[in-house]
Amino acid sequence: MKGKSRWISEAIERLLTTESFPDLVKINDVMRGFEKLESIVIDRELKSKLEGAVIETRMKYPGIEGVQSRIVRTAIVQRLLRLNC
Repeated sequence: MKGKSRWISEAIERLLTTESFPDLVKINDVMRGFEKLESIVIDRELKSKLEGAVIETRMKYPGIEGVQSRIVRTAIVQRLLRLNC
């Protein structure tokens, strides 16, 4: 994996270990201005975890659209916030 994909994969892994990640995704749902399209490569294991996280988030917040991309954006934002703490 290249640097960007590795960094984002690590961010997703960290987010998914947080018990309240669906709540963080919901908070991120109201944020705007993060619609830039980027391609990343993640391994199959992380893809499976991400799919499970989508289901878990949809069960808690069924009204959220585009859950997978919102999880990825939340992971990025959370990692950036933790870098500055």
